[in-house]
Amino acid sequence: MACRFLARNGILQDMDIPSAPQFLISTNTGAYTTTRTGGQGSCVLLWERHLIRLSQSLKLLAEAKPQLYPALPFFVPTWYDDEIRPLVQLSLEAGLRKALQTTKNDEEMTITALVCGSSASVEGRANKPCDVYVHIASYIPSSIANGAAHLAIVGPGRKNASTKSSEWVRARECLERLRPPSVTELLLSDDGDSLLEGTITNFFAVCYQESKEKDEEDINEDSDSSKWTGYEIHTAPIIDGVLPGVIRQLVIEICADEGILLREVAPSWSNRQLWKEAFISSIVVESSSLSHQIQWLLLESDSVRLVQHVESIQAPYSWSQLLHAESWKDVSWKAIHLEGPGIVTQKIQKLVLEHAMSEGYQFRDVVK
Repeated sequence: MACRFLARNGILQDMDIPSAPQFLISTNTGAYTTTRTGGQGSCVLLWERHLIRLSQSLKLLAEAKPQLYPALPFFVPTWYDDEIRPLVQLSLEAGLRKALQTTKNDEEMTITALVCGSSASVEGRANKPCDVYVHIASYIPSSIANGAAHLAIVGPGRKNASTKSSEWVRARECLERLRPPSVTELLLSDDGDSLLEGTITNFFAVCYQESKEKDEEDINEDSDSSKWTGYEIHTAPIIDGVLPGVIRQLVIEICADEGILLREVAPSWSNRQLWKEAFISSIVVESSSLSHQIQWLLLESDSVRLVQHVESIQAPYSWSQLLHAESWKDVSWKAIHLEGPGIVTQKIQKLVLEHAMSEGYQFRDVVK
C-alpha cells in the first residue's frame, strides 16, 4: 500500500491521509497542481513551472470566484510570492522529508499542491489569506502496462478551463458513466467533432499535411529538421476552452525548437483519416474513479514517458444519442486504431522527459 503524507501551511499533519483525488474532493475548492518525482525519486519534475501554473490558477480562480478567497490581499502586488509560494515550498519539503524517512530510496512519488481559502480562527477571522496543502503519495507501478492509451470521445468541455480548480475533480465524475470498458481516458468535445482535451490530459493528433504527404521510409533520425516535412501536430488552443497544461506547453516549446510544425487548432474527428499518430500528455494520473488496474497502467506509462501514444479512439455513432445516454451501454461506438508510438511521438516522448528532469527540483540534499 502506498504511503501518503500531507503538510498544511508548512506543518506535517498527523492524520489518516486519503488519496489525492479524495483529498481534493473533501477539501475546500481551490487552485491546485499535480506533479511527480523522477529519476528514481531524486527530483520533483518541472517544479518551477508548476509553481507558476499554481499562481496563475489561483489568481484566475480568485477573480472569478472571490468568495472562495475573502481575505486575499489583491491590493498587494507581490502577495503570491510573499505569502503563498514560501508556504508551498515549506509544505513540500516537510512532506518530502517524512517521505524519505518512510519510502524506499528509489521510489517515485506523486505531489499535489492545493491553495484554498483560509479556515477561520477561533475568533472568526482568517489566520491568513489562504491555506496551503501539499499532498504526497508513493507508488510502485505495475508491470502490466503496455504504454498505450485507449480513448473515448464524450463531452462536454470543462467550464473555466484556464483555471485548474479542484472543482473539476468533482465535476468530471459524472462523465465516468460513459467510459467504455478498457478505455483509459475520456476526450472532451462540445460537438463530437472538435476534440478539446482529456479529463486529465491534453490531446495531440499527428497529421499528414494534405499537400505535403511524405513517405516514412524517406525519414531518418540523422537528417536535419526537414525530416519532419509533411507532418504537423494539432492540439486545441486555450481559447477553445482547454487547460494550459505544463506538459502541453513543454510540447509546444519542443516542437518549435525541433522544427516540428504544431498548430493550435482542435483536432477534427471528421479528418481522422489524416491522423498518422496521436498522443496525450499529463504529468501524472489522478482520477479516483478509474479501476486500480487502469490507474497503474497509466502511472506505469507516465512514469517513463509523460507523453503516451494513443492506440485506439472510440466515438459515438450519434452525438445526440450520447448526450441522452445514461451509460456507455446506451451508445453505439465506432473506433479507429493508430500506429504507435510513431517517430514524432517517440521524439517528443524523449525530449519531454529530458526537459522534465533537467528542470526538476533536486530536493534530497535540501530536505535531509
